[in-house]
Amino acid sequence: MDCQDVYFTHEGLRIHGYLYSSGGPVGKPAALLLHGYTPDTLELSALAQKLAEFGWACLLLEARGRGSSEGDAEDTNGYARDALVAVKYMRILGVDRKRNVRGGPEPRQRRGGTVRGAGRGSGGSGGASPVRRGRPRRAWQG
Repeated sequence: MDCQDVYFTHEGLRIHGYLYSSGGPVGKPAALLLHGYTPDTLELSALAQKLAEFGWACLLLEARGRGSSEGDAEDTNGYARDALVAVKYMRILGVDRKRNVRGGPEPRQRRGGTVRGAGRGSGGSGGASPVRRGRPRRAWQG
């Protein structure tokens, strides 16, 4: 299993991540792991290593202003845009476009990770869309 530092430039900033794979990313299912509001990607590195052992290519993306990424850590919208560019970056590396997931820790959960959108490909909502299978979700009413 290999882990390498990767960089791409987006909006004039150098964004850093760790690419985990066994034998390179070409043709492999892909996982983009996002660390949320924690300072870095360490909490998800064990998950990325395990997925790489099972034949996945995993990119742990460091948010703007965190770890080795440039920018303002308070720019959460920029982090979301960086994540979209990271998906394109993984496609350039040659991962399987039809088998990919995005995930990270839940807001109340700081250990482990939760993957969303498994099997839906990059066009899937990943559980984040307000509409699921044509039916609107019910709004929370406290």
